[in-house]
Amino acid sequence: MNLYHYTDLNAVHAILNTHTIRMTDIRYLNDKTEYLQGLEILQKASHKVFPHDSEHDQEFVDVIQEWFKKCFEELLNFQNASESFYIASFSRSSDTLSQWRSYGMFAIKLDEQKLKEIVGRLRVQRMARTGKFAKIELIKCHYVRDKYDALEEASELIRSKVVPIMLEWWQPNAPIDKNQHLYPDLKEVISMLATTFKHDAFSEEQEVRLVISDKIVSERIGFRDKNNILIPYYELDLPHQVFSGVVIGPVENQKITAQSLDIYNSHRATKLRDERYRLTIETSNIPYRTL
Repeated sequence: MNLYHYTDLNAVHAILNTHTIRMTDIRYLNDKTEYLQGLEILQKASHKVFPHDSEHDQEFVDVIQEWFKKCFEELLNFQNASESFYIASFSRSSDTLSQWRSYGMFAIKLDEQKLKEIVGRLRVQRMARTGKFAKIELIKCHYVRDKYDALEEASELIRSKVVPIMLEWWQPNAPIDKNQHLYPDLKEVISMLATTFKHDAFSEEQEVRLVISDKIVSERIGFRDKNNILIPYYELDLPHQVFSGVVIGPVENQKITAQSLDIYNSHRATKLRDERYRLTIETSNIPYRTL
């Protein structure tokens, strides 16, 4: 399967030349509610994760529930944050009018399986360095249509993602300070999961997002100017084989645009010294024009 990153031609050129994608700080995405909404849903779900007859040790349950309270208070108020999450957004849809109009008249096509393999390798590398949470995920977005459905999804995410990580490193019958080092990991996992929830108004985007965490002050972080705001972004290098094609949106003179990309394609293959590797060039079928 393929994923598509909608953007403009300048960005297409920059990404394909450098094989680098810019991942935007989650606090500056176009859905102003999504991260906070995700945290609020997870906060409500956290109250019901452990039933009264929980299979887990009571001390573990009591500590984790207390950590949940502290964690959500800090995250919702952006307190004690030493790291931030950065997002690269992709779509499963290759030809959606609202996305052409919102993000740009071009889309880079990526091989989803190759991208998953890269994320898997990066996860292993990060875990080897830290010994615990990898802080990088390829996540399918959950669109919030119904609050009860969203709470069920959030509860399942906490049960399947958060609790196992805590259990893996928890030291039973140890003084509380021996397990205190796990609290930052709990906070990181919750932050990561909060990025999966989006408002239903964005559902036609069919979004899959790459999420990575890094320190707020890091050599990997750059800034771009948009609407009088300096927006932080994270630069992630990817192998050129991940990029498999370009889709041209409903622009005027699609044919000559396709010809220019085909010429670029030949130059790029020569530069990469891989004549067998060529991007596919496709065009939108939507009969849209600006007058």
